[in-house]
Amino acid sequence: MICPHCSASLLRRERTGKTCSRCRKPFVFEPRDTPLRLHDLKVRRFADRVSDGGRIAYTDTQLWYALSRKHLRQQAKPVAPGCLVVLFLAVLGVAALIVALATSPRSAIVFVPVAAVLGPLIYWWLTRRKVRPPLSLDRFRNAMFRWQQAYQRLPVGMLPLGANPQLAQPEQGPATPLLVCADADAAACLAANGVPPRFGLRLVTHPRWVASWPLAAPVLVLRDASIAGEQLVMEVRQQAGGRPVVDLGLSVTAARQNPNLTRLRLPRAVDRRALAELRANPTVSLTEADVDWLAEGWSAPIAALPPDRLIGAVAAGADRAAAAGDPARAAARAVGFLSWPAG
Repeated sequence: MICPHCSASLLRRERTGKTCSRCRKPFVFEPRDTPLRLHDLKVRRFADRVSDGGRIAYTDTQLWYALSRKHLRQQAKPVAPGCLVVLFLAVLGVAALIVALATSPRSAIVFVPVAAVLGPLIYWWLTRRKVRPPLSLDRFRNAMFRWQQAYQRLPVGMLPLGANPQLAQPEQGPATPLLVCADADAAACLAANGVPPRFGLRLVTHPRWVASWPLAAPVLVLRDASIAGEQLVMEVRQQAGGRPVVDLGLSVTAARQNPNLTRLRLPRAVDRRALAELRANPTVSLTEADVDWLAEGWSAPIAALPPDRLIGAVAAGADRAAAAGDPARAAARAVGFLSWPAG
């Protein structure tokens, strides 16, 4: 490992106690003790990338997702049927070898059924396994506290630990679009980067503001691709009355079909009752494939979206909201003008 202070190349025995034996300065991450094999220089590189060289503010959760992204994408890849066949045959082969080496005929009676059961169990585990960051958010936050102590500051661009979005009480303009974002990290990122005033929006973190907002103003919703995200959109539509509602996503369909998005899977955390309510609600536009995806425990958090793409999604939403209230702009947008580039 390279010392983040003096750049010395350190063997394991030269960095005991998370301290460089050359310069005697402490560091935070020991690669062999971290599931993601993190070290301080790697965290610095990712922080520089997430913040675009310090130009974009972000939260600790957003950096945590960025560091976990590669691992999560690998875990989320479907298991190829051929691999399952090979694995099953390997299990049978091992069982047959044990039987061949065994001296008792009773061994065949025991090991062959065990192999026949073990294969499907391995198949079930591979297809129903959890997909989540191997390093918990609490452990990462504790490491960031130690980082602050070791370096006297957080990584470049990171907001103070535990930062909440600093939102003033929204001012009601006659047609000021309202942006509802219930995710605290996404909202904190948008507020810290001055996104709402830049695009003429009012950012709130709860849909209770929708009912009292001017009827002429459109409502934008930024949410997870999840059961809770669909419930948020449903609640906003119920509160909106005659106001236009623009769902910025992440949509379940987009998350299900786009392998480049960071996706999680927690099968035991599925709220079956809430999913049934979504299925029965005519205002919720979920396909059967979308419902099955949610039922399997999949989701895609908006906080895992890179900050620049998050800001781009809001910019595109502001354009759509403006086009909804301006027929001339809507016509221009329909032929490709004033559209935010997808990325």
